[in-house]
Amino acid sequence: MTDANRQEELPTSDLTETTLVNDIILPTELESYCVSCGENGITRFLRQTIPFFKDVILAAFECPECGFRSSDLHTVEYAERGCFYELKVQKPEDFDREVIRTEWAKIVIPEMDFEIPGNAGRKGEITTIEGILTHIKSMLEESQPLRRIQAPEVATQIDGFIERIDKLIERNTPFTLILDDPTGNSFIQNPSAPYVDPLLTVKSYQRTYEQNKALGLPVPDQNVPTNDQNHPNVHVGSIVDPSMTAALESQVMKVADPDNIVEIPLECGMCHHEGVLRTISATIPLFKEIVLMAFTCDSCGYRNSEVKPGGDVSDKGKIYRLRVTRPEDLNRDVLKSDSSFLLIPEIGFQVTTGTLGGCFTTVEGLLQKVREHLSVTTVHGDSKEDSETLPMVEFLDKIDKMSRLETGPFTFVINDALSNSYIQNLFYPEPDPYLSIEEYERTDEQNDELGLNDMNTEDYLKDIE
Repeated sequence: MTDANRQEELPTSDLTETTLVNDIILPTELESYCVSCGENGITRFLRQTIPFFKDVILAAFECPECGFRSSDLHTVEYAERGCFYELKVQKPEDFDREVIRTEWAKIVIPEMDFEIPGNAGRKGEITTIEGILTHIKSMLEESQPLRRIQAPEVATQIDGFIERIDKLIERNTPFTLILDDPTGNSFIQNPSAPYVDPLLTVKSYQRTYEQNKALGLPVPDQNVPTNDQNHPNVHVGSIVDPSMTAALESQVMKVADPDNIVEIPLECGMCHHEGVLRTISATIPLFKEIVLMAFTCDSCGYRNSEVKPGGDVSDKGKIYRLRVTRPEDLNRDVLKSDSSFLLIPEIGFQVTTGTLGGCFTTVEGLLQKVREHLSVTTVHGDSKEDSETLPMVEFLDKIDKMSRLETGPFTFVINDALSNSYIQNLFYPEPDPYLSIEEYERTDEQNDELGLNDMNTEDYLKDIE
């Protein structure tokens, strides 16, 4: 049995239990087989919280007999959607950005026509932009002596490529780094967080049938339509927000028939026992049909809920701009879909698509949801320094004051390329003086991201047969 196999067999409960000595978290140790000499070594596991990201498990193996060492990074579970990061590396400080890369992440440097495909035999790691370049260089140099004998021309070409890598490592040449991970568990640090980084583009996307299959995730029956962006008229998704269940039920049941609830047995993502997913269709007045989903597990008590839009895909995108000036504005109903992003210009804050999932709440409720999400992923954890935590604490205080209008009026913007989001008009049927709604044509790039180009539902079903 290999060291990697033994790591996978370690019970999750062992990794979540921590030992504290003088306020320092000690790793969990496990005797493991050494693939180098065949003797037993020690693998140490440490659960770590990455700011603005999530929990990861660091594993380091060392054999006292032969001195062999290896390290790896594990994520607790796959994210609901894949992630795409594009960083314009322009300043020397950009090379020090922290990078979380899983084994499934693809690395691309367009200026050099260079790509490392996902699952190419590399383990997951925590590194930096400079660390990625250094690893690429060492990986290419490793086999150069053999290439000089077997394929001198190829070795010469690679020498030229290594020289170009060296110029990048010197931090004087701007370039673009792309990190594309279908598991959704890779990450590039934003030093300006929680504010928008002009050099960093972050997108989430729905995994394709082939990607789910390659990752070993459950794939749908080929004869049943699925929730793929290439099949946009069906909305069945995962459940992400336990705090919204009661609010969703009180809001949606006004326009939905409880007798139409559909119950589906589904494996619990926390304990892997069978739970129940309940779905019900409802219609929001002056908007469209939505699907409310609530998951409960009697075995471990886990609960979650989410809202998905129903009906056809809109031809255009839509931007809602609400000027929040009164307490009544904070109580407006808001439907935020997972295809939209939220922007508050006054503080330069943006929540990207897919971050908070779909939710039906109020303006105040969405602000509190943002605050809770940032608090969990940034303020709490064992990897925070005061210089990193203090700006976030101050920002969370701003969000709190905004939710009580203590900082004065502000602008609340929801941009949804699928027009699946909604902000209530309090003056209907008259125009709302505080709310503007703008429709726009989606770009080809947006259609590509949403899976709306080149393939319709019929083509998709044929493709997976």
